[in-house]
Amino acid sequence: MLAMRVVAVSLTLGLSLVVSTPRGQADTSNNVIGGQNAPAGKYPDMAGIVFGSGDRAAVECTGVLVAPTVVLTAGHCNDPTLSAVIIGSHDLSIANAGQKIAVAKRLEYPNSQGSYDVTALVLAAPATNAPRAIASGWAKFEIFDGAKAIFAGYGALDKNSTTYVPQLQEATSTITDGACTHSAGCVAAAKPAGELGAGGMGIDTCPGDSGGPLYIDTPFGMFVAGLTSRAYDNAMFDCSEGGLYVRPDKIIDWIEEVTQVNVSRGPAPTAEAINIAGGEGGETRVVINDPKSTNHTFEVTQEPTRSRYAISPDGRIRVCADGAGAGTDALKINVVDADHIERSLPVTIKINVAAGTAATDCSLEFDASSGCGCQSDGNTGLGLLASVGVLGLLGRRRRA
Repeated sequence: MLAMRVVAVSLTLGLSLVVSTPRGQADTSNNVIGGQNAPAGKYPDMAGIVFGSGDRAAVECTGVLVAPTVVLTAGHCNDPTLSAVIIGSHDLSIANAGQKIAVAKRLEYPNSQGSYDVTALVLAAPATNAPRAIASGWAKFEIFDGAKAIFAGYGALDKNSTTYVPQLQEATSTITDGACTHSAGCVAAAKPAGELGAGGMGIDTCPGDSGGPLYIDTPFGMFVAGLTSRAYDNAMFDCSEGGLYVRPDKIIDWIEEVTQVNVSRGPAPTAEAINIAGGEGGETRVVINDPKSTNHTFEVTQEPTRSRYAISPDGRIRVCADGAGAGTDALKINVVDADHIERSLPVTIKINVAAGTAATDCSLEFDASSGCGCQSDGNTGLGLLASVGVLGLLGRRRRA
């Protein structure tokens, strides 16, 4: 694993690669161990993180493209010398195997070494390769103990992180602690479910893999479930015993806020806003976007303060504004898989109310084709849950 999994692979302007020893502190980052060379084109979203320039340029970390202009890597990989990324290369020694793009901004998560070990890189130009979606939305429920994990990175090949090659490595292992509840070294500030543990028994990421992706391959696509961070606190070697990965789904809103870019996400419920005048009614529909189930219920977690509402069993939302003047309102609900109630996601329906009259003839009734579900007069209060239907730096994996 990438155990503060950072490593240096020197590369010339022509992108030919020479293995070099880690710079700075002791090498605690690693490349994928127990794997093999990745085929060309299999991971177009992979990013080699370049430090320095000219003859001194070196790939010391790995990353993953999550938007055309955003690459995620480890927080401990943030450095003033971080200069560029190489996107989609299966072999760093081949000049045209990847796209080299300068980095315009480095945005490290606050107190990353005590919270989320992540740096978001904003690129100076968009990559031409397709980004990889983060395992958010319904995809996050595919992150569980025993799930297959796929590692990829440019890190070391042995447990002491002494051997490096320019070829991208891949390996398949298992998620062992999907919510990071019992592994040695899980960060309290990232709980709950802000990190995960994976790998071991000789299959791991290593120095040089820091910031690289841990993928999950689901029936509805491959997603980034983790970013390589570090070895376990009780590890005896740089890599081979498994390690810890940051879950980017936990901080996806922060990523978009600081980069001002919409990243690629997993499928999730959506609903268009309702735009009405005071005293009028309007409708929208929750688009559930669940690739695994068609049987869902709805739980109201926050009622609107200036509107009455109704929800039909098929996800239609109807509201009647109270005519108290212009303003904004919201109805918040959880969409629940009725067959597996642990699969539940929130969605917010925005209600934009323009000035109008306090009309009294607004109806919350749905037509007979869909039926009407739960209705509310808007006076039940926010404390009521309404429902519809059944309800350490040690072990960091940057290549030094």
